Amino acid sequence: MGRARRLLWLLVAVVAVVAVVAVVSDSRSEPQTTATTQPGGTPVERPCPEHDGPSEPSVEGRAEIGEPLPAVTMPTVDGCTVSLTDYLGTPLVIPFGASWCQPCYVEWPALKAELEARPGELDVLAVNFREALAADTGSFLDEMGAPWQAIDDADGEVAQAFGVRTVPTTFFVDAEGVVRDRIFGADAEAIGEAVDALLAESPAAP
Repeated sequence: MGRARRLLWLLVAVVAVVAVVAVVSDSRSEPQTTATTQPGGTPVERPCPEHDGPSEPSVEGRAEIGEPLPAVTMPTVDGCTVSLTDYLGTPLVIPFGASWCQPCYVEWPALKAELEARPGELDVLAVNFREALAADTGSFLDEMGAPWQAIDDADGEVAQAFGVRTVPTTFFVDAEGVVRDRIFGADAEAIGEAVDALLAESPAAP
């Protein structure tokens, strides 16, 4: 009887060890979200652009190649209020992205390089794409070292006006506010070529 009891306890112990190992293995194999695996970077100063227009959020019209930008006034993830008209007079790049968008970690550094290579010749205004928490986009901007503002478009209203269904999607707008080009996906070379073409064909600032 004693021997049988010892065998029973040994069996229970083995089963318990196997269960613990299985639980640990499962917890280690669970995929983590980008927000937890991508650490935030050093905070970057992103000054609000000058804005003299309306303060109430609004989106009117649709973005089409060769046509003026839609009328958009929205808050940014840093608490500014911006309108797309605030950027008239300087060629503008509008990248749609999010902290969970892995290709954006390739595209946004390329955009930063283009911006730094052309000081005063180009502006960037990002749009967060259905990011649930504005703080996640802010941390993503800091990690990328991005000095531009990002419109808070958690509900996708701006994305709908631009016909954006996936990210990264990037629009190139001349100094008069006319959409000149659009790129899908992250391609640093294509971005550089699109910026060159934009600056070459963009009318001079008024």
